[in-house]
Amino acid sequence: MLRGLIVWLFALCLFGAATAAADQTPNCTTPAPHDGRAESAAVTFSVLGTDGTPAGKDTVWQPLGGTVGFSLKGNGLADKPPIICFAYHGGAFQPSLRVWLQSNDTATNTLVYNATVPSKLAGPPQRFVKFFTAARTGIVALSGKIRVIVPDGKGAALTDVTEPIGITSAVASAILALIAMALAFAFAFGVARSLNVPGKRLLKVISTRAGVASLSQLQVILWTFVIGTGAVYVIAISGGLIDISNGALILLGISGVATVGSKLQNAQSSSQSTSGAPSVQQKPGQVVGLRTVGDPDETEVSLAWSEPASGGRARAYRVQYRLGSAANPPTPGPWLTVGETVTATRYRVINLEPATRYDFQVTAINEYGDAEKPSDAATDTTPARPAVVDAPAQVAGLRLARPPQFGQIALVWAPPAGATSYQVQRRPHNTDDAWTDCVPAPGEPKIAVITGIDSARRYDFRVAARNAAGAGPWSSVLMVQAQRQPLWADLVIKPDGANEIDVTRVQMLFFTVVTAVFVAIKIVYSYTIPDIPQGVLVLMGISNGIYLTAKFVPD
Repeated sequence: MLRGLIVWLFALCLFGAATAAADQTPNCTTPAPHDGRAESAAVTFSVLGTDGTPAGKDTVWQPLGGTVGFSLKGNGLADKPPIICFAYHGGAFQPSLRVWLQSNDTATNTLVYNATVPSKLAGPPQRFVKFFTAARTGIVALSGKIRVIVPDGKGAALTDVTEPIGITSAVASAILALIAMALAFAFAFGVARSLNVPGKRLLKVISTRAGVASLSQLQVILWTFVIGTGAVYVIAISGGLIDISNGALILLGISGVATVGSKLQNAQSSSQSTSGAPSVQQKPGQVVGLRTVGDPDETEVSLAWSEPASGGRARAYRVQYRLGSAANPPTPGPWLTVGETVTATRYRVINLEPATRYDFQVTAINEYGDAEKPSDAATDTTPARPAVVDAPAQVAGLRLARPPQFGQIALVWAPPAGATSYQVQRRPHNTDDAWTDCVPAPGEPKIAVITGIDSARRYDFRVAARNAAGAGPWSSVLMVQAQRQPLWADLVIKPDGANEIDVTRVQMLFFTVVTAVFVAIKIVYSYTIPDIPQGVLVLMGISNGIYLTAKFVPD
């Protein structure tokens, strides 16, 4: 009985010793034999760069939670999973919580692994904190190291290798990317502001000179900032220049083609009246019923007419006048054009001479050409200007002091001799509205700023000088096109002023924003510029193609 107990205790001790020996298997807490490479002749270790090739002398950078790739080359390594440890320089090693085999090339006995950097590493003593700077990017990262241990299955290490790496900060990289984006936006906004491009905040960057928010420009700006900011973020994370994916480049190309096509269509639309399209049957017919409306002013005559009763639909009208003659037979002067894009069936001819007879005619225009014959002429005579003794002379040189800004127009003029004050009036252009005083008159020649101006509206302005004797004659009328305030609604409505939703614009905007958001999310969480799936590229190409086609095809 006693002998059996002794044998049992001896066996238990042997089992404990064997277990203790097994517990001596290398791990992250086992001190490294040295701070450098310690691989056996049978195993070759290499840290891989972001392109999957050995980094060599380049230091691999990854943030906390990022992925470091490495390769092991040697015989019989497939059944010996490596132990991966990470640490700041001078700090304690901590194991990677996720290590996985990416590929196994049996022809060369090379295994490629990926290991996740722990989301939190214990900081080293302050005196051991060291920093290094990558000359390629000038970004500072905390020095760290990766340790790879390949157990031999017998409680020892087949190889134990330590290599330096850079531990970057995703937060710091994101802040750097946001600063870069803010600087780029500030530059674009500053240039747009200096050029007096209409709009507020982001609208100023994507608006045209005509004051319309451009969907194609929004797409270019959106993709430029998403890809550009993402590139800065990934470069800061990885510590080196990156390769932009083909999908991202194609998306930038698609948005650029849409912008160029949109500008081409706008240019063709602006010159449509001069384009040749010799379809005589669809030209508009003769304008009928041209007449003067109301009593003529000293320098103005109002006209009205009816649409052509034959031919194609008139898209615009050309209004012309000439000096009449009281001679018998009359010997009038040449026709002078005062408006070629008049869309209403009325017009106010301004800046005429007092006490002068004028002839007027109107010609209908559409996309196929001009009407074969203008309207019958209408004739009227402007009344003489009443004379005021000792009043100032006519104000000359009425002009814009600077380009119109949203909500205001600045005027300047040359003061006539003897003027003590001025009267400034305005009215909506080509209307029968009465003239109204718009600003307190300045007492000396300087800029007069008129506020309360409606977006995109045309106004007539005139100025008269005054003194104790009375008011002098009105200046020539100055017509000013007020600056249009771009709206977010411009992105989804048709540009013809019909206030109609354009479904092609809605489609393009929706797919662009959705794709951009998911690309941005992918960049943030994967630390790479993702390759865009072919289906998404086709979808973006179709939506942009439909958008461009709709711009070139008339309603």
